[in-house]
Amino acid sequence: MKNETIKSFLVVTLVLVFCGVLLTVLSNLLKVSDSEKILTTVNEIYGENNYTATTENINSNFSADYGTIDAVYKISNGDYLILSTGKGGYKNGTVTFYTCFTIQNNDIFVYKTLYESSKNQTFINVIEDITSTYTNKEVFDAILLDNNYSGNCLISGATPSMSHLASNNAVRVAGNYLKFTLGV
Repeated sequence: MKNETIKSFLVVTLVLVFCGVLLTVLSNLLKVSDSEKILTTVNEIYGENNYTATTENINSNFSADYGTIDAVYKISNGDYLILSTGKGGYKNGTVTFYTCFTIQNNDIFVYKTLYESSKNQTFINVIEDITSTYTNKEVFDAILLDNNYSGNCLISGATPSMSHLASNNAVRVAGNYLKFTLGV
């Protein structure tokens, strides 16, 4: 009886150790690097493989009451890709976006936004509708400056409008950072 218990314990321990080693090896083999992730994001934005992104050698640790800048990338065509997090969501939640800006005749336009992640947002599916709202808008259109913007949300209630507010703040902080901090 005692030998069976020890034998069972050793078998379970060996299986756990083997699974742990296998998981570690697979985790390292299948890990997507940051550069691969950014390249995939750039390809998703432009639909082509012709562009590359380089990390801007600037201080991207910018923070405002309504959002933060998480990363800044310069695209090989001159556009900027900014990862930003908007504050003000439901239950102090946040929404994180990649926002691609293009500069035309010294004006900054939102080329495209991509939803990255959110925290404490239960109606995040309405974000899909709002991303197209920013496309081809000049940075200083009212949509990026108006903190009370609630979008064309068909659902009433605090959660969707708060998700919209946090989304708006993510794009807003990125646009303001590009204009005022980088001086683009």
